[in-house]
Amino acid sequence: MIICYIFILLEIAAISVNAGVIDSIQSVTVIGKLMCGTKSVRDVEVQLWDEDTDDPDNLLNTTYSDAKGAFEVYGEDDATEIEPYLVIKHNCNNSIINPKCTITDAYPIPKKFIGKVYNMYIVSLNIIGRNHKKDCKLLINEILKLMINETTDDRLINETIEIDDDM
Repeated sequence: MIICYIFILLEIAAISVNAGVIDSIQSVTVIGKLMCGTKSVRDVEVQLWDEDTDDPDNLLNTTYSDAKGAFEVYGEDDATEIEPYLVIKHNCNNSIINPKCTITDAYPIPKKFIGKVYNMYIVSLNIIGRNHKKDCKLLINEILKLMINETTDDRLINETIEIDDDM
């Protein structure tokens, strides 16, 4: 009788696994080197996400590039099939590091690398990725310069925004 119960439980487990009822853990590791123009970029935020069609996407892990621009990020999820992608937040604007800019690019990870290491080799931050977002803040002097005229010298602009301390 006990053998019969064990057999039934094994059958249910086999059917559940084949039907995808029991989720398996899927993972991916992504490595690469971040470059802005010809220079490696350090301290850049690299996020590994899992795209969900019906739900909000899941953040699997976050890391930062090292002094040589290298990064390695690992993530896993207990979904039946993950759809991983990378989000890189940087300030490389037209091959120049611009601290006033925050740029976000997404890079899909091919499904064939699920359960493996995906080597992106050199990631040129000059190349626009998927869902590219760019937010550059101008200083007051720069905004006034654009509003007044490109040819106005900085001396006039500095006098324009000078604040009287006696007020």
